[in-house]
Amino acid sequence: MNVIRASVSVIAVGMMLTACGSPSNENAAETTAASEASTPASSEGQSGPRFDRSMVRTESVTKENKGGQTNIRFVADNVDYEDILALTDQCVDEYLSETTAAYCYGYANSADFDVTAFDWTPESDQDIYGTGRPCWVMYSGQPLTGVDGRTDTPAGATSYIDQCPGGVEFPDPDGSLADYRKQRESSLAAASDIRRRDACALVDGDALTRNGFNAILGDVTDDPTSYLADGATASWVCSTAEGEVGFTATEFADANAAASDVAAAELATNDFLLASGRLIDLEGGNAIVNDELGLVEAAWSVGTVGFSVTMSSVPATPGLSGGQSQAELTDAITSLASTAGQRLAADAW
Repeated sequence: MNVIRASVSVIAVGMMLTACGSPSNENAAETTAASEASTPASSEGQSGPRFDRSMVRTESVTKENKGGQTNIRFVADNVDYEDILALTDQCVDEYLSETTAAYCYGYANSADFDVTAFDWTPESDQDIYGTGRPCWVMYSGQPLTGVDGRTDTPAGATSYIDQCPGGVEFPDPDGSLADYRKQRESSLAAASDIRRRDACALVDGDALTRNGFNAILGDVTDDPTSYLADGATASWVCSTAEGEVGFTATEFADANAAASDVAAAELATNDFLLASGRLIDLEGGNAIVNDELGLVEAAWSVGTVGFSVTMSSVPATPGLSGGQSQAELTDAITSLASTAGQRLAADAW
């Protein structure tokens, strides 16, 4: 009898253990099923390139108090235009899983990514804008407002050809890009025989600084023989980092051609700027200073070199700080003209 009772007890305990174990097995099965359901589908079998985070060169997050915007620059290691477009779109989708908004700049290769603007700094790579590294092929993104605001912005094909070494072939259904590339190569070959100049060496940086302008200068000349005025042989362009000041020095075949180009600017009859501005004399030309609009337009010549300067400022507002007065704008342009003449005479450019 005791044996029978012991056997019954063992059987009962076994049934209890089995019953207690069943929910655990069910939970394990449910967890496994959920895990399998949440695992991303394999990319095997999908055609075309696939974005991978190993491509990312710079990453930052802005607008964190509004859900966040991820800003990415990546290198595709791929010169196929359509592939780069697809990868940029995938990049946006990838980071929308982490922040409300995401924007991606797609670069073909390191040769393109390594091209930087003259005012680039390491901090520039944290900006939401791609101007510090201008050789991107596609810029895509989705804003905080959602998918309706999603945009895809391809780079300008001719701009890419002008400044980027990566070798991406943009769509060219009518052959116009091939013609442009051929003309550019021919023009640059001809320009290689011209003495290289640096217009920034003629700019008075101290005059810019003391009058409230950005004084970080960069030579932005591409082809010095393109878009020339009549009688000109080469044109050299300098700009400040924020584009407030554009300074162009153009070499002419003779002094008469340089003077004629200054006259063609017709500053003395620019009724729009003169209505609220003032015409001032420069040696070899003149300038309009308009502090109400925050603009200066100047043209003058020294021998066989003609100069053209545009200055954009913040108009001075009574009671508020910032902005340049008429006196400051006048000092800036007269100093620029004087210094340029002195350095030109010394052939220091």
